[in-house]
Amino acid sequence: MFFWSYFLIDDKYEISTTSSLLIDQIEGSSSQGDMVNKEQQAFNRLVSNFEFYLVEADTIFDNIWEQNLAELYSSYDDVHAENKVDISFETEHETVGEWAQSLGYSKKKLKQAVDFSFWDKANGLFKISITVKDPQFGVVLMAAYNLASMKKVSDMSEPASADVIVKAQYHIIDQPHIPDENDVIRPNITLNMFLGALVGIILAICVILIINHYDVKIKNEDDIREKFDVPVIAVIPDISDNKKGY
Repeated sequence: MFFWSYFLIDDKYEISTTSSLLIDQIEGSSSQGDMVNKEQQAFNRLVSNFEFYLVEADTIFDNIWEQNLAELYSSYDDVHAENKVDISFETEHETVGEWAQSLGYSKKKLKQAVDFSFWDKANGLFKISITVKDPQFGVVLMAAYNLASMKKVSDMSEPASADVIVKAQYHIIDQPHIPDENDVIRPNITLNMFLGALVGIILAICVILIINHYDVKIKNEDDIREKFDVPVIAVIPDISDNKKGY
């Protein structure tokens, strides 16, 4: 268990970003009163549609997998954010998918490494978390999600009425960054050693019980009484350890 934890399990890094959808513009003429509620309802529908696209649809992930890194680096500043960040890292790979495959990720495994949490839908707030082996790749993958999300949101709209259409803007609150040493997810070696020892003891006890259960050898007169329910008339003594002589 120690060998497995220390040598075979890679350190992992969690990279996350908090983003929101903001009402960008309302096209058409609207009056006060009930129209405000309809605009909010339209925005809520837009958030729900975006959540489905982000979490359930395979289209966004396919686009991210095929995302060209050079294009990502040059286009990332177009994403509306509280602050700008440099996500350019030197790599020999051309796309996100190529980099992922070099780390041993398939499309399915990489998709499982991403988690979404829409914790305030009324205000369009959500969080994306990624847990991967390479922190630089994690930041780039997160940036690819942000860029793909921005493009999708810019194409989305929801009608509030026959004359009014609500659109939204993708906004990054917390940019992804390289995690520090405290954020590294490592296997708990002490706990794994304890669990390994416990499993070893349980297996040893099970083996002893199984061997004892299937052992049909008669070792002494008590075994005869127990197995055959007959009296023992005489016992031949064991003289193998007696010394020769008179």
